[in-house]
Amino acid sequence: MDFLKNIDFGELFGKLKDLLGKIDWGDLWNKVKPAMNKVLDFLKKSPSMFVAFTVFLTLLADPIAGNTGSARLANEEVRTLIDASFMNKGLTNDGKYYYTSGAISFAKYTALAKYEIDTLKRVKYKVFPVNWDLIKQGYDNIGGLSYYDGKIYAAMESKSGKAAPCIAVFDAESLSYETSYDLPASWFPQGITWVAVNQASGILYTCSWPAADTIHAFKIDATMAHIEEIDIYGSETLDRICGGEFYHGVLYLSQDVIGDNEKNVLIVDLDEKTADLWFTRDCGRAECVAGDITAFHKADGSLFHVSDYNGIIGVYLRSYSVI
Repeated sequence: MDFLKNIDFGELFGKLKDLLGKIDWGDLWNKVKPAMNKVLDFLKKSPSMFVAFTVFLTLLADPIAGNTGSARLANEEVRTLIDASFMNKGLTNDGKYYYTSGAISFAKYTALAKYEIDTLKRVKYKVFPVNWDLIKQGYDNIGGLSYYDGKIYAAMESKSGKAAPCIAVFDAESLSYETSYDLPASWFPQGITWVAVNQASGILYTCSWPAADTIHAFKIDATMAHIEEIDIYGSETLDRICGGEFYHGVLYLSQDVIGDNEKNVLIVDLDEKTADLWFTRDCGRAECVAGDITAFHKADGSLFHVSDYNGIIGVYLRSYSVI
């Protein structure tokens, strides 16, 4: 303890006082208050103080997302740790429930979950729902999702690059695996990350990762027959598309933009073969990864809902209305 004799505590406390005096406490509180309010709202739904603390740290680490000139952020829900592992990849809905997928690649962990849309209460989940034969082939991610006729269609991803592109099918009620369809590797050399089913036609669409100028269409039947190859033009390219969903027969795509806190949602006219910017959305930080998208009209006026991953431990389910 002799080293304490060499410390000038008067000088130390003086420097500490000067440091504290330079802090704009009003500005700091303005930054902390939104996170505190979200944590308090979260505590109303969950008794876990530890989870609430991780929510607080996640929100504090991320600048608050907001509106853009083309979209209003109507609502934002944050999930961390185990909750985040259920929803850091895919998102779709059937009008009553959200269906989500999650993955932890290094652990070969995959998950599916089902949430009430209005309350975001998780009503069912299944970990390691993928058939073991697919896991042995190298599939370690359940990617983008799309609901159709009581089934969940999922883009299966292989981070190792060893497995061919694949679409897996799960039962929406039980979240149990049913079957899968291999896709030609020559069309999707680095796999697929999203699928979207047109409810009116029963046709599934996807494109290659990370960049594409063609969307492929498959008829949902016993063979997942390939029926069309659509060359896409327009103002936007199909770069880093992380999710897709149809709404009233129109295809919308979630696009991740590297190095920018604003991410894009594209609108695709399959008849005109064009892809254009529909709106941009503020994700709060450039490191945030844009996730899958789904569409459903909620009471708050929002229509588009996107599940984003902040690259640490947090997943944000954000709802937007287009301005």
